[in-house]
Amino acid sequence: MPYFLRFTNDPTGDLERGTSIHASDFASIEEAEFYYPDKEWVETEAGIIGEELNGLCGYMLESTNIDDAIKEARLNKNNYQFSFVGDAYIYEGKYVDSAFDGDVFKPLRIICKI
Repeated sequence: MPYFLRFTNDPTGDLERGTSIHASDFASIEEAEFYYPDKEWVETEAGIIGEELNGLCGYMLESTNIDDAIKEARLNKNNYQFSFVGDAYIYEGKYVDSAFDGDVFKPLRIICKI
């Protein structure tokens, strides 16, 4: 089962929700749907219009076991674009798709905080 590195302040909430939002510059859901009617659009509590992704955003690790995944994440955690977002966590999950600058995955469980 693949391991993923994700930066977050709410790992349990992310696990329960199971989806991420890719923020946009659209002013309304109607505007977003006009240009991209085949995507799922939501408005966040902060008023940001974004595409709801079919999983969480993170980075798939190359390691195939937990110990190596922890070492890999510790070694590289400061080299990812979104490392400023929150604390680093390793999740076990299923790969869904590539995303803008990372990967989308269906989380199964939280392994640990790095």
